[in-house]
Amino acid sequence: MLIVLVTACCLLQWPLVATGWQTGTKPHVFYAVEMDGGTHVAQALAEEHGLEFISRVKRVQRQHPHIRDKRAAVRGLDYNTHHKEQQNKHTVETEDQQGQSLTFNDPLWPMQWELFNRGQYSSSHSDLNVMPVWSRNITGDGVVVSIIDDGVDHTNMDLKRNFEAFASFDLRGSHGLSHDPMPLRDEENSHGTKCAGEVAMEANNSYCGVGIAFNARVGGIRLLDGKVTDSMEATSLTFNNDFIDVYVCCWGPRDDGQEMTGPGRLTQKALMLGTHKGRGGKGSIFVWASGNGGLLNDHCGADGYVNSIFSIAIGAVSHTGDPAFFGEPCPAVMAVSLTGDTLPLVTVSNLGDGCVKHFAGTSSAAPIAAGILALVLQANPDLTWRDVQHLIAITAKVPNPKEPGWSVNGAGYHVHDRYGFGLLDAGLMVQQAIHFQAVAPHRKCTKKLNLDPVRILPSGGEVCVTIQSAGCDGMDSEVNTLEHVQVKMSLSSVCRGDLSITLVSPAGTVSMLLGTRRNDASTAGLRNWTLMSVQSWGENPHGAWTLKVKDNKGTVGGCLRAGSEKAAGALLSVALLLYGTYNPHRIRQDTLMPNNVQERFGSSASLHGTAIDFSFFHLAGSGIRSRGVSVRRTSLLTHDGSHGESTPGFSYACLLTAVWSVPSSPTC
Repeated sequence: MLIVLVTACCLLQWPLVATGWQTGTKPHVFYAVEMDGGTHVAQALAEEHGLEFISRVKRVQRQHPHIRDKRAAVRGLDYNTHHKEQQNKHTVETEDQQGQSLTFNDPLWPMQWELFNRGQYSSSHSDLNVMPVWSRNITGDGVVVSIIDDGVDHTNMDLKRNFEAFASFDLRGSHGLSHDPMPLRDEENSHGTKCAGEVAMEANNSYCGVGIAFNARVGGIRLLDGKVTDSMEATSLTFNNDFIDVYVCCWGPRDDGQEMTGPGRLTQKALMLGTHKGRGGKGSIFVWASGNGGLLNDHCGADGYVNSIFSIAIGAVSHTGDPAFFGEPCPAVMAVSLTGDTLPLVTVSNLGDGCVKHFAGTSSAAPIAAGILALVLQANPDLTWRDVQHLIAITAKVPNPKEPGWSVNGAGYHVHDRYGFGLLDAGLMVQQAIHFQAVAPHRKCTKKLNLDPVRILPSGGEVCVTIQSAGCDGMDSEVNTLEHVQVKMSLSSVCRGDLSITLVSPAGTVSMLLGTRRNDASTAGLRNWTLMSVQSWGENPHGAWTLKVKDNKGTVGGCLRAGSEKAAGALLSVALLLYGTYNPHRIRQDTLMPNNVQERFGSSASLHGTAIDFSFFHLAGSGIRSRGVSVRRTSLLTHDGSHGESTPGFSYACLLTAVWSVPSSPTC
């Protein structure tokens, strides 16, 4: 058993790893101690030596302090607003989509376009569709969210009512044994407070704005503000996990387009433990920011936290539905939320009684997603961690069908490297969550490829391998319907940033597992690195999987490569990891929002039993390729909200169930 203890100074005789920091008035040392016995033995040991028992963590390895960068907001205009500037209180009354009046007196509520878009900044009225949820009195009540970051200023007027001490802890040791997660009061340590505000700013207190789950409880685990270790990360991710429902992590490796790292062994175990044991066995929800390295040509395939099946990677889009300029692409991204990229941005709480109107980045996107999940968990507290991921996959919508890169996979899901399954829709998620039936038991099928001899990667060329899979047919691990797909591989390379790695499923879905990175001149290659895709969700894994590694020579200017070189590296090992279920998933029904669908008929028509030409945005609309869709069943919603026939010249929403035919997958 591994336990974490803290003291100011002590000597122990057991194998341990010590992590010491002096960021406050007194030094504190955290010990990870490996020992036999249960928790009661660990508590007795701590008491005997004048230590405090913190928590149990699985397994131990040598600790190497490392930097974890906050996925900080993109620099914007400084609109710092304080309480003394908000004396002119006013009430803003809005109507949700069902016509019910919602009243907020928070002065910056009218600017919160991401929650209620009335065209404040553009003709687009796209938002996160939370108003119908709030009108049902679903506001996050009873759900606990913890921000793992640089602390949370719980004295802020918009946070103190919803602050939850039992979801909070200070791993930096700045406040003695009180473990108060209060951050140092400087702008460099305002990140966690802003994230907390997005989730749970108090409503109707005549101050600042409104949190997306404004009755949820929010805590802070103070991890950042200095170097961290594997055991510190693991402790934060397992802290009080029977009490905390959602953990928000807006940090990761440096978004510089050079670093390629991920969770250590302890943190990997902590993520697995959380999803297996947290929330009374239903599983902790881990929401992760997908990264802000877009301007530096970074790719989130190089981020091991994003590539975990246990995390929900969230990207960012602007008010127009375009990908944020700072966002990183990869097929592990599950969804996006609205944050803006330049202007308009998002209103949040700040240190002291501060309130700012310029929070952006995927650091802004992930807490918004966590707030939506708090609403979902209030609607149905029995959802498992996998149920939540399925709800995202079946309800996310395409915010901008004209953006190149959309495709439809072999199970009918629209997927994109920057959007994942699409924009989160709180109303649809809650609607589906209320009566959601738990998904079938989780299975994992592993297929290792024999690479003897190793496959040489020609300079400027590619190496291609085919992995035949029967989904572990006939075994207890048999998978017939996919969720996540991972490739664990080792690869030598003379220039890592020149590499691109793609995986093609038997259904023909192409996942760019790793893109080129022009700043990555490393010669380290990949060593047991795990890449992930959610883009084959719902597909049958049986058949030929094709893995291609390409050397895009010349991408990285910093790589000094000889013109006469024959080989750029070698593929050393490959394992295909298939996660999913034995039984089929529920069929996705795509809800097409009226503002996104501009179908027009020359005369009144009904889709039922009628052969028509159509271009719904997720099928054959702009930038999206259809793979042979035939209508099986539709339910038509016309402009006036009634069901039945469409009216010429009006936009409508349509619920579609389709039969999908896909081309065969190419092999090497």
